[in-house]
Amino acid sequence: MFKKIILFFAFIAACCNVNAQTGAKEVKPSVEQTTVKQFQYLAVHDSGDIQNIGTKLGFCYGQIMEVMGKENLKQSGPVFAIYYSESSTNFDFDAAIPVTGKMSDMNNVQSKVMSETKAVVVHYYGPYEGTPAGHEMASKYIMENNLTMTGLVWEEYVTDPGVEKDPGKWLTNIYYSIK
Repeated sequence: MFKKIILFFAFIAACCNVNAQTGAKEVKPSVEQTTVKQFQYLAVHDSGDIQNIGTKLGFCYGQIMEVMGKENLKQSGPVFAIYYSESSTNFDFDAAIPVTGKMSDMNNVQSKVMSETKAVVVHYYGPYEGTPAGHEMASKYIMENNLTMTGLVWEEYVTDPGVEKDPGKWLTNIYYSIK
């Protein structure tokens, strides 16, 4: 299962059209166990193929932000994506934004709650096409520490590439929920 997940994210990363700048200072990824506290978020469920997943995620985030504006909701953390499939051709995902305030479903934007969970998290710095290394690191950590995955895998996009132009400084937190 881990090999499928790693291949899945390698495939996603290969499709991301990111212009990595040369000479960026490399920051080594780190891995740790953590407890993710319960939080609420808005999400759009969608699917995409290798050619359009980046565009689809961006469109979904735009839909969520529109609802946030109408409902006067505040973003309470970085945008993220939960990946439900391991296919290398079609990706089933939720594009999500954590929020504070009274939420309700609107059109295809759903209000959801992330339950408190234990997780392995890899703090990966670099362009999106390099995230498979973070997934490999999480899988290796889980196996070496005899941990059991509960199935939920998500990426939290901490750095906004529209603001930070140096891809070497982009932080992506990669979470694997565990028992």
